[in-house]
Amino acid sequence: MSGEYDLVVLGGGAAALAAITEASGRGLSTAMVNTGLPIGGTCVNVGCVPSKHLLAVGENAATPQENPFDAV
Repeated sequence: MSGEYDLVVLGGGAAALAAITEASGRGLSTAMVNTGLPIGGTCVNVGCVPSKHLLAVGENAATPQENPFDAV
């Protein structure tokens, strides 16, 4: 690992992941500097994505006659 990179991204949220992925796909060397939440940021780890999963589970539990699963 050298000390020089084509792109250094500050933060580890969704936009940072998109930037790193795009840059890596174009052959650029990349580094990410992230503190706080795990990689993915608030939306992926504690915000949007988990809440959507919990809402879907709640909807299935509320309507057992329409539940596609054997058990809830």
